[in-house]
Parts: sequence; C-alpha cells; structure tokens
Amino acid sequence: MNLYLLILFFVCCSFNTYSQNSDYEKAIIKINRMKNNISDSTSLLDFTDYDLNTIPEEVYELTNLKGLILDNTNIENIPKDIKRLKSLTLLSLNNTKIKEFPKALFKLKNLTILSLNFTEVRSIPKGINKMKNLRELGIMFNLPIEYISPEIKKHQKIKVLYVCYEYTNEAIMEVINTLKQNGVYTANGC
Repeated sequence: MNLYLLILFFVCCSFNTYSQNSDYEKAIIKINRMKNNISDSTSLLDFTDYDLNTIPEEVYELTNLKGLILDNTNIENIPKDIKRLKSLTLLSLNNTKIKEFPKALFKLKNLTILSLNFTEVRSIPKGINKMKNLRELGIMFNLPIEYISPEIKKHQKIKVLYVCYEYTNEAIMEVINTLKQNGVYTANGC
C-alpha cells in the first residue's frame, strides 16, 4: 500500500512539474522531439510567443534546420553560433527585442528570407551582400529607418524589400529607387 502511494505521489509530482514547465523547457522538449524526427528536406522550428530571452543552445545541433521562427519573443541578440545552421533558409525575428541588424547572419549563406519587422533595427549595414542567397528582407514598421547600405543595390538575388521609407532621407530614397529600377519589389510598410 505504501509503495502504491509513493508511486502515485511521484507520478502526480512529475505531471505537475511537466505541466508547469517554462517556455524555455518547452522549447528544449520541442527541439529534442525534432532531433528524433528531423527530415533532410524540410524542418521548421516555430517558437512564436514563447517567453525566450535567448535561442536555446540545442537549436544549433539541428544542422539540417531549414526554418527558425522566433516571433514575439524577448530575444535581444543573435549569437555567433547561428552560423552552425548552414541549411537555414528562413529566419523570422518579428517583434523581438533586437536593436541592431545581427551581423552574425552574414555567415548564413543559404538564408533566403529574413524578417526583422516590428523590431528596433533601424539600418541595413554594409556586408548585406555577403548573404548571397537573400531574396526577401523585411524591416517594416521599424521607424525611423536611418541607413540602408548602398551595396544592397548590387545584390544579385534580392527580389523583395519590405521597409518603411515614408520618413527617410534622400540617400535611403536613392537606394530604394535604384532597387525599384532593378525590379526589386519594395513595399512601403509604415
């Protein structure tokens, strides 16, 4: 009888602990499940609305990861370890606490879509052309945009730029107009 009560107590305590996991612990559980079921062709890890301050270290073990969505989290920066995600083609950091364009992303050669909408990112820095396969870049609703590196005008693959250019300077407008002339779709999202 006492053994039965002990087992019942253990099961109940384990269930309560599991059901009260933090979002970080839930993220680790999700990552571990993905490790066991990951496909070489498609894999997307979505942590939208998780209460995360950092990207869990375990994410960097998912070398075949194609998409990482961290929207509506408290993430403030992207560590250099992001370069380990060599297969990453989609990175969404909408409505995060990021204040500067993460230069660590320049190492992601396969990244095609980068979304930094609703953040405090105010510029597209020099070095953007290192992201050779980038096709879509979003920095909408990040007012005011202070700088867009002119080198983006020579980017070979960029097709879409989502940016608020309503309250910008002449240098930024010159870059945007050149992109438009080169066939890049520029959405004015303010």
